[in-house]
Amino acid sequence: MWTTSACRRRGFGFGLASLCLLGVPTAASAQDAASIFTTLGKFASGFNAGEVFIAPIGFVESDVLEEKGELQQIGLVLNNPNLGITVGFDLLTGFAAKEESLDLRGAITALPTVSTYYNVDLSNTVPVTGTLGLGIGLSQLQDVRATLGQAAGADRAIKVSGTGYHMGGTLLFGLSFGSAAVHVGSSIRYTRFPSLDWTEDKAFVPPAGWPVSMDFWTGTVRVGVAIGVRRQLDQ
Repeated sequence: MWTTSACRRRGFGFGLASLCLLGVPTAASAQDAASIFTTLGKFASGFNAGEVFIAPIGFVESDVLEEKGELQQIGLVLNNPNLGITVGFDLLTGFAAKEESLDLRGAITALPTVSTYYNVDLSNTVPVTGTLGLGIGLSQLQDVRATLGQAAGADRAIKVSGTGYHMGGTLLFGLSFGSAAVHVGSSIRYTRFPSLDWTEDKAFVPPAGWPVSMDFWTGTVRVGVAIGVRRQLDQ
């Protein structure tokens, strides 16, 4: 840390010496920032296992939404065994609106889902492990648009935005292969959007029957591939 006398010895003069005095708290702030980044680094380094999963089979139960084709979910889960938590990100597609005048399409993202889990080692009877997880997180509509059909007087796309929350549980069974594992299981989730904003144009009035909020249940069957599992089990 620089001091006034140190600055004078370097020939910077009184003016720059004053700046050095101002630099003292800056150095302290830098030390605080370094400490914070060190803590965050230790926290991030604990996520030593990751899983990519896809859920090609699913259902949705809602007064607003229904399946369109096949409800699908794809995502990424990062695992911190030291804290016993996972952080997940996923994308849900394959839904439609029950309202006939509303052509709704897009995706719903989970950003993120924080879960705590409980592992059960079944290797004494079968060569698999069981995992039960409970999680909560934020949900967001991702590029979701509705088509205002000709029956309503115009054929135009209306952007709908909203931020909500979700909570649910997951049951997985895993089979390990060295430092990797294959997981098969299912999950159920409740999602709620307290408010839907149909467009940036404040003059637009949604037609009758279009929802102003949305909540729904989803259930999926998922398959995932995890890496780093051997390190997790060794700790």
